[in-house]
Amino acid sequence: MQIEKPRRSQNPLHKTFLSPLAKTTPFRSILATSFGTLLHNNHAFPRFAVSRAALSVLGMPKLDYLAAVVENCAVLVASDAVNGLTGVVSETERPSPVVMEQCQEALSCLYYLLQKFPSKFRENEGGESGVVMEGIVSAVLSVLSSTAFSRDCLVAAGVALCAAFQVCE
Repeated sequence: MQIEKPRRSQNPLHKTFLSPLAKTTPFRSILATSFGTLLHNNHAFPRFAVSRAALSVLGMPKLDYLAAVVENCAVLVASDAVNGLTGVVSETERPSPVVMEQCQEALSCLYYLLQKFPSKFRENEGGESGVVMEGIVSAVLSVLSSTAFSRDCLVAAGVALCAAFQVCE
């Protein structure tokens, strides 16, 4: 008898769980508050967890009410992506395919954040958002200058860098 490996779900659990709840208005404020709390407590999560969750939420029109939470936490989410990318660049000679995919998602997340919420990164020049903007540019340039990343990752980094330049105009 041959045992079949379980297949990875094409629809992550949080999407499967949140989509039906999005249709019922009473749960929206509870979910938004809970999601915001999770984003603010990002020190307890593994690398890229916050930015991957935010990217997932931004990619689902049904969850537009959570996009407002992502907007409020945009600098925090970007910081998670920057810290993850910086860690991968400094710790790894050649990232595994899984880590490479996570880096690409983090770069995509940075692009979306910079495109959708540019004012969050322009506010308080020199403040937290200014430091995060410097981190974004530095992390993206580190990825672009490395030979260890895949073509897809490099394309995502180039697009994120263009978005960062647009914000800095």
